[in-house]
Amino acid sequence: MVQKTTVTLIDDLDENITEDVQTVTFAHEGKTYEIDLGAENRQALDDALASYKAVARKAGRSTTSPSPGAPVSPPTPAQSASGLPPTASRSTTAAASPPTSANSSTPPRSSHRHLNCRPRCREDTKPRGTEGRGVH
Repeated sequence: MVQKTTVTLIDDLDENITEDVQTVTFAHEGKTYEIDLGAENRQALDDALASYKAVARKAGRSTTSPSPGAPVSPPTPAQSASGLPPTASRSTTAAASPPTSANSSTPPRSSHRHLNCRPRCREDTKPRGTEGRGVH
């Protein structure tokens, strides 16, 4: 059996069927909206917002999660190292970092680390058959 799926792109504003429909996302009064618009209606929206955009300040990214299927941009180099935005304060960064010893930049060793060591790592245990060979 053969199945054929047809996707019809419809402009949400005037309900015209057209190939150049794209989803436009915008925010107003704290709410984010999406609308599917053809080229003419996208241009009309851009023209209507042009004078407002010319004097507006760009806001940071919204804290809402992206819609399913939306592309996710990779973290910036400053974010990828620590997982925090570059504007995070030192106290925020320190709180999110693993603990470090007072005079070292490396994390303190676990006091139980020796429990994971195999018996031949300890000085008091030698592998069988190595007596007198200087192997520990």
